[in-house]
Amino acid sequence: MEEDVCSNEPLLQTEKRSKELWLWRRLMPLVALLSFTISTAIALVFYFILFSQSSLAEHGYTSMLLPGLKTPPRGMGYIQLEKVKELGAIPDFIQSVNTDESGRFCVAVFHQLHCLYLIFEEYSQALQGQIQKPSGHTVHCFDYLRQSIMCAADSNLEPFRSRFDGMRPGDGVDGIGSIHQCRKYEDVFAWADRFRYNDDGDAERFSGSEG
Repeated sequence: MEEDVCSNEPLLQTEKRSKELWLWRRLMPLVALLSFTISTAIALVFYFILFSQSSLAEHGYTSMLLPGLKTPPRGMGYIQLEKVKELGAIPDFIQSVNTDESGRFCVAVFHQLHCLYLIFEEYSQALQGQIQKPSGHTVHCFDYLRQSIMCAADSNLEPFRSRFDGMRPGDGVDGIGSIHQCRKYEDVFAWADRFRYNDDGDAERFSGSEG
């Protein structure tokens, strides 16, 4: 009996290897497809960018430093959900938070840039003595940007070499020269423009809204 078991062992091992090979042959196309899909999606959505030196210090504090914040896509970054459905089904949890049944949503990056611009505007006004305290809108924007930054939680590494206010290299971090993995803003801009709610230049007034 022991001899029979020993004589069958090579056959059993061969059969086991055949089953494993068959399983891998079935799985490999799926793994390859999944890998290709993920890598393609990342290539389309993300790219690497080298942060460059800002010109803020050269030109002084003025709203003209931020021209890009004043040129959002048509519709002010608001999109129409019904238009987006041509790309596929919209998850229920997104549709369920639509509060006024208009189907309009704002793409977050344009809300964030709007808040940055508003804070910069009030900062400039404060330097000129035009205002004594921030508006409620600006206070909202501070907290909204805080949550947005913490949500993104950028974990790229930045070299310790700041030169702010005459500091010597190595006195801090300015982020300049560090490489970050980013979404391509131009593509998000084009997407928001394509599915815009309307062509209105007022971010808060839409057809069907009150006022």
